[in-house]
Amino acid sequence: MRKIPLLLTCFNLFFTLQLFAQWHWQNPYPHGNHLYGVQFLNEDEGWAAGHFGTLIHTLDGGQTWQEIKSGVTARLRAIYFIDSNTGWAMGVNSTIIHTIDGGQNWVQQFSGVNHNFRDSYFNDEQEGWIVGGFGTVIHTFDGGTTWNLIHSDTSFHLNSLSFIDGQTGWAAGGGGWGTQPASTIIYTDDGGINWSAQNTGIEQTLWGVYFADENHGWACGVGGKIILTTDGGNTWTDQPSPTIQTLNDIYFYDLQHGWAAGNAGVILNTSDGGLTWLVQDSTDVPFRSIYAVSQDKVWAAGLCSQISHTEDGGENWEFQMWGTRHSFLDVFFLDQQEGWVAGLEGLIWHTEDGGENWWEQSFFMADWLESIYFSDSENGWAVGSAGAILHTADNGDNWDYQESNYDGWLEAVFFANEMNGWAAGQDGTILFTNDGGDNWGYQASYTPHMLRDIYFLDENNGYAAGFHGTILYTYDAGTTWLPQMSGTTDSLECIQFIDYNNGWVAGQNGTVLKTTDGGSTWTSIETGITNWLRSIYFISEDIGWTVGFNGKILYTEDGGLNWTDQAITDINLLDVHFADEIYGWAVGDGGTILHTDNAGFVETPINQKPKTKSQIQNYPNPFSTTTTISFSLEKKSTVIIEVYDITGQLTSILTEDFFQSGNHEVDFDGSELPMGIYFCVVITDTEIKTTKIIKVD
Repeated sequence: MRKIPLLLTCFNLFFTLQLFAQWHWQNPYPHGNHLYGVQFLNEDEGWAAGHFGTLIHTLDGGQTWQEIKSGVTARLRAIYFIDSNTGWAMGVNSTIIHTIDGGQNWVQQFSGVNHNFRDSYFNDEQEGWIVGGFGTVIHTFDGGTTWNLIHSDTSFHLNSLSFIDGQTGWAAGGGGWGTQPASTIIYTDDGGINWSAQNTGIEQTLWGVYFADENHGWACGVGGKIILTTDGGNTWTDQPSPTIQTLNDIYFYDLQHGWAAGNAGVILNTSDGGLTWLVQDSTDVPFRSIYAVSQDKVWAAGLCSQISHTEDGGENWEFQMWGTRHSFLDVFFLDQQEGWVAGLEGLIWHTEDGGENWWEQSFFMADWLESIYFSDSENGWAVGSAGAILHTADNGDNWDYQESNYDGWLEAVFFANEMNGWAAGQDGTILFTNDGGDNWGYQASYTPHMLRDIYFLDENNGYAAGFHGTILYTYDAGTTWLPQMSGTTDSLECIQFIDYNNGWVAGQNGTVLKTTDGGSTWTSIETGITNWLRSIYFISEDIGWTVGFNGKILYTEDGGLNWTDQAITDINLLDVHFADEIYGWAVGDGGTILHTDNAGFVETPINQKPKTKSQIQNYPNPFSTTTTISFSLEKKSTVIIEVYDITGQLTSILTEDFFQSGNHEVDFDGSELPMGIYFCVVITDTEIKTTKIIKVD
């Protein structure tokens, strides 16, 4: 069978495919990013917005939430819908996105203003206002197609906005973080054309403002401060507050019933217009936004994906996000369906359906589990703090302690088969068993440095990596461990080999090293980042991923020469594992479990063609049966279109024909192909172009 031409090896390094990441949250569900804004249209339909372009939507009062693709990765600070179809979300880096179809599609809008946006109000589908940093106020008359910058009479950050109609509104803010304490409220009675300052009488920065009518309004902020006006803001007076925690938002359903939410999970409630405020217990996670649709039904959203809801005015609050917040430190899958994760509090979870459902198998059997490994579907081991080694012989239904004769920290475990295994950790410790863990003995590593990972190719050949650039190699099952020259003093967190020659390590300062000779020489690979990388996983010489702090997910299809960022969060990711070239999982802090079933690439929406044809593209992508290849020609040419699998084998020839200049489309029926990554190659008289296409079930 014909092989892909030499010019196209390494999947054509001259072609750069720009795609958004396509990872999904499996825990917490539906996502784990921080939330900054929440709004409900009625007691059933609501929205929340947050970190990394996060948007979630509910149609049943928050009993279930659906993650919505926003098309942006900026932090979204606020969201505003005027009805079920028309809405906006806005945030840092001047980000504004707009939908007219209930969030199915979002279009980015551009204001020409280079400041962070923090809140908004829309009078109807045409007219709206947005406020933000350094006194920014912008206004639109055409639904956001154009925005006008308005003089606001302040240079302080504006954090919150409240209008009672299309003419009368207030914005509140102050100095922000790291600046001198300051408070500001500005007022307009002509639709925002002119703004004037109001005297608050306080110095604390204000984070929330809400007006129930033209006279009655409240504002809240730093130190639990709450102030009230009954004359439209001409005078403001302190209201007694039972907290010193910063209050980030305030909302009133009517003149009597209101709520304020803030740091440390504080929620305050008043039923007498603010004369008295009472603390309502909820959580210890900071809240950023609160919204009520009645005296009884209220939602609060905040950090760590937290959404709390009450049906009785706040007497009782319930969480509307599901899953654990205990950090997971390691993930292991036997195939596309069955896997385990392990982490803090000795937590072990198990799935048999690719992570659609997870079941707890162990809890508090150790303070901290760092690593988990299964030699087959029945036999598994997990290691962690205080020399803990746990073992199961029944698929994880029961876990028992194995005596390690060691009380230090164990960081990694690996078994070459059911009997032969190794554990590595603190002070260069390496433990070995040849009877499935019934007995563990020490092996001499001759290094004082913490060993963070261990990997074996077979019963004899293995590697370990750790602090201070340590890389060790054994050829005799660990009887002898030999140091290898890594060329770095950075801490190395992980090591993996795909065969006896090709291996990678990753670690501190974005370090990735590669060997093509079994570790005799290690070469530094540029990743373009300085984040601490905690895990690396390759499924071939070319295809691999590495994950780390601040949510970094990097993907390569050329062995690490070039990397593509697939991040969807800034939460620390601590391990990554792929069952094949498509199905993968990453785990981390806050109970994070991420999953991809298309190698981490974005789906092109069905029925939505690419907006540009300057490069070869296909839609939909991924596809299950057929997809359409689109390409453009500057001049007439003979065109050959071929499809290759990930090994470079030719699988299909779509056309060998003459085409005029312009845009063209060719349909590709891949229904008979197995699931996987493929490469479509378009060869013309003057150039060769490629695109990645992904076949799913």
